[in-house]
Amino acid sequence: MITGLALKTLRHRRAAFAGAFVALVCAAALVCACLMLLETGLRGGVAPERYAGAPLIVAGDQNVHETVTKSSGKVKTKAKPLSERVWIPEATAAGLRGLPGVSKVITEVTFPVNGHALGHGWESAGLTPFTIAQGRPPRENGEVVVDARAGLSVGSVLRVRGEAYRVVGVTAQALPSQDTVFFSTAEARRLAGRPGLVTAIGVFPHVDVSPVLNDHLVAYTGDERGTVEFLGAERARVRLISLGGALGGTSLLVAILVVTGTSALAVQRRRREIALLRAVAATPGQVRKLLGGEALLVASRPASSDRRPASASGSGCAAGSSTWAPCRRTCAWWSARSRRRPPCWPPWPRPGPRPGSRSAAPRGSARSRRWARPPWAGACPSGGRSRASSASPAGSC
Repeated sequence: MITGLALKTLRHRRAAFAGAFVALVCAAALVCACLMLLETGLRGGVAPERYAGAPLIVAGDQNVHETVTKSSGKVKTKAKPLSERVWIPEATAAGLRGLPGVSKVITEVTFPVNGHALGHGWESAGLTPFTIAQGRPPRENGEVVVDARAGLSVGSVLRVRGEAYRVVGVTAQALPSQDTVFFSTAEARRLAGRPGLVTAIGVFPHVDVSPVLNDHLVAYTGDERGTVEFLGAERARVRLISLGGALGGTSLLVAILVVTGTSALAVQRRRREIALLRAVAATPGQVRKLLGGEALLVASRPASSDRRPASASGSGCAAGSSTWAPCRRTCAWWSARSRRRPPCWPPWPRPGPRPGSRSAAPRGSARSRRWARPPWAGACPSGGRSRASSASPAGSC
């Protein structure tokens, strides 16, 4: 019953409910956008590029762990990402090679070259993998291999840190977001400046390698390999989580205030209609169900599907106009379903014409008496007979 009335009243307040619908859609879109940022930070990852060819990467722990004991006795461990890369001992590779079921172990060193490229030893080319398209791999300290995007050919000279290196090969591949320069193994260790240490170790295992790893070593698989390759990705993820949570909470609060204010304004403009429903025996609970049903309908379907203009607002129920018919139907609807018989409609004077207009009828004429009260006020909305008299035009059922 309440849902049917709510559905019927939507067509007469199309503008008000369209405004509420637009406010609800905009609020939902803003909150969803902020929550998508938060969800991206929580579940998002960075696909590996350099380490895409290795199923498992062993590298140092890129987080600083701190254990805090609270006053209640609860122990909590916090982890903060490091901005610099953690290097690991090269001897770890020998222990991994000794495991049964490990087919290949590749060490990797990474260092900046000329500010925009990254240098590696040629022994780590199999982590991507890189293959030679022109020339040969570097064998001497003064030789390098560049990627396909470098724009250099075999025989060109590349200066690195003031030293000249001859290009002896060009790879067939190029990484999407980084330029790559390969040196010989000994020259790469010298330029890295960390003897006995490596950046990461690529492992091609058929067994679990975690027994040989200590507390400072972490095995990365899947998209976790991208966090080792791109150190800034983890810091960006933490910032994105903080930003998404802050904006999402603020947007949710603002959305609640805006939607609540819009709904309260729409209800306030319908005070006369709500008073009419209360006058025809509508209980407060039924009025609340009516308003709640209208809110659910606005949230589930656009109010623009109504084909009749808005006319049943509280200020539009005036006798003699085309807008008082919905109020009559509302009264009749409630009267037909109410357990008690409501009083007949009270006198409803018609707004008179402007002074001096030709359409102004003399007081007491047939035309003025015809609009002294609504044409349906003489009978009860529920079908009963009115006991109205000439002394009391309102009467009762």
